[in-house]
Amino acid sequence: GELIDAVPTAANVEYHANVHYALNLGQLSYRVGRKVYWDDKAMKVVGDRDAERSAMPHYRGPWSLPKEDAA
Repeated sequence: GELIDAVPTAANVEYHANVHYALNLGQLSYRVGRKVYWDDKAMKVVGDRDAERSAMPHYRGPWSLPKEDAA
């Protein structure tokens, strides 16, 4: 539809995803008041349960974030 047509074909999605991660991790670090460590391969915060919980969105019922299947 219109959204797909509006995205330029030359958009560098990988670059913008990395910028997005950096900005969100900076915001997360600011909120928890300390450094936050990110595992790029696992795509999650490591070594800080509070920050890890804060990094995940909280949905109101009946909505939930889909869980990945354990392979």
